[in-house]
Amino acid sequence: MAEASMPNNVADLCTMAGDVLMRLELRPDEVAAVAMKEALASLPGRQGQMPLRFLYGSMLLSETMLVKDIGFPLTGVAEVSIAVDSRGAFQWKYCQDGDGHIAPNGDLYRRGIIPNKTHGIRSAACLPRGVKVYLGFKPVGTHACFGVGTGSVELSANGYCTLYGQDHNSWAIASTDNKLEALHAGKAFEFFRAGAKTIPVSGDDLTLPPINRIQVSFLLDLDGSFSVWLPGSSEEDFLVVPFQVPKDVEVYVVASTDWGNGEITISQTPPGAQALEEEDLW
Repeated sequence: MAEASMPNNVADLCTMAGDVLMRLELRPDEVAAVAMKEALASLPGRQGQMPLRFLYGSMLLSETMLVKDIGFPLTGVAEVSIAVDSRGAFQWKYCQDGDGHIAPNGDLYRRGIIPNKTHGIRSAACLPRGVKVYLGFKPVGTHACFGVGTGSVELSANGYCTLYGQDHNSWAIASTDNKLEALHAGKAFEFFRAGAKTIPVSGDDLTLPPINRIQVSFLLDLDGSFSVWLPGSSEEDFLVVPFQVPKDVEVYVVASTDWGNGEITISQTPPGAQALEEEDLW
């Protein structure tokens, strides 16, 4: 008598917060992690750039484990949690070839001395929402900006300009001669103070100090807005920009500078703090 074939399993792929991203039918003889990654990559706006791991209960699924070996229930729906290693979101990786240098550990970008040009930099992996990013500019130059962008953003432009926030692929905070603007698709957005989202911040309060280097930080919130901490701000004293970065679009940290051999640093921790080794979970 021929052996009866095993039925397919059904699994919900969930964030660590319990939100269901998709329901997936899995064949017993396929590699679970591979099938799940391929399914997630098919979702709109997800290109599978971030390293993924999968948890079933307390078990971490290996990269070679077959579905039939996991122990999913024969009936009903299994719940699989998705863990994202987001360290690449805080490491520079992409710049214009020949126009700059990225440190081996990805924490520093140094622009080449190339006249009449603006250079950008993009992180290695997509940015999780709700996680603060720390950036340093040395010096700021006449045009600098930081924010998030899709994988198709430009990494350089002729002339001295605000590289990001000019199209639909990027959302940025720009400094032009130390004056701050929030930009998306070429449109300027208002800044608001935390807890006072009906009263825009005046332009006089949006000027950076004339110093050689600055440290700023920001996070992309769950609603698509930015929270921004400028030099001298306390943890509670931050600005809010009501961007609406779509929830289904993967974005990276981006920044740009027009200064000679200017430097841009990136970190998940404040300057001088010990780097975290733990993974952030999406």
